[in-house]
Amino acid sequence: MKHFFHLLILISTLGLNAQDSSVDVMLGLDYSFRHLYFQADDPSTNFMVEARAAEAPSINARFGLNYNHKIGEHKWIKTGLRIADLGYKLGLTTDLVWPSELETGVFIFDPSLPHEIQFINNLIFIEIPLALRYEFKQTKWTPFVEMGVSTSLFVGNYKQQVTDISSDFKYEPASSTSQRNLQMAAVFSFGLIQDYTENLQVFIQPSFRYHLTAWQKSTIREHLTNGGIEIGVRRKITNTTLAQKTVN
Repeated sequence: MKHFFHLLILISTLGLNAQDSSVDVMLGLDYSFRHLYFQADDPSTNFMVEARAAEAPSINARFGLNYNHKIGEHKWIKTGLRIADLGYKLGLTTDLVWPSELETGVFIFDPSLPHEIQFINNLIFIEIPLALRYEFKQTKWTPFVEMGVSTSLFVGNYKQQVTDISSDFKYEPASSTSQRNLQMAAVFSFGLIQDYTENLQVFIQPSFRYHLTAWQKSTIREHLTNGGIEIGVRRKITNTTLAQKTVN
């Protein structure tokens, strides 16, 4: 981790004399879930496997800033800072019946009580990506591929309880959980870039992430995963731009 941050500082220093560099503002939507790895013949894992069958992926968001530095004719290195929301849903429970509805021995529906309920875990991370991007021959739309890693710090969990009559939130900070707070994820993306003006670009890219770090210490290994699409606006920074700012 120490060497990783040294690398980020080096990249930022190079950017001061960069022949070509740029900054992005990005927003993304993800379809996130988790994968479990366990021993099929271990009875102690049966309850987790059964609970997992009732879970479902959820749609989450991420946003932040990127810094891009050109290191070759078609090659760029990218880092940045994002806030990411990952998570998953527990199964929807329907047809709930409350004891007060059966006090007379006959079911009497009470509209003031919930009869459907679902729990949603929203896991909040601060991300620092580090990726290598290759841009192909430039046309109106420039295609590219991108691979790298993302270091993520778990901040906390917004637990949501949704019923057919209300929705409640509860925040659980990372310090009060048993999860591994520092996560490393592998990232793969591809997409298109278009020049909007001389120094302004727009881009769109599907992205896929797999957390290499197990989510928590247990006999069952959980690994978060997500795939989605990112859009953004990129501002080019060149020596000419920096020189003009210095003169002014």
